[in-house]
Amino acid sequence: LLLISIGWISFNEISLEITSPEDGSVVSDQSVLVKGTTVANADVFVNDAETKADKDGNFKVNIDLE
Repeated sequence: LLLISIGWISFNEISLEITSPEDGSVVSDQSVLVKGTTVANADVFVNDAETKADKDGNFKVNIDLE
């Protein structure tokens, strides 16, 4: 189970798109690389991992699976 949220305070609409892994994917590896797009420079949280989107809104974070 992956919990994904973005930390961003704004009065504008916030979008978040996960581009990898694909929806419904089954992962059998010990980790998974989560990639996606959101607003520029947003703080992105996936489970306990935190990353920051780049100036174009792209982000990626490797998540260890238990």
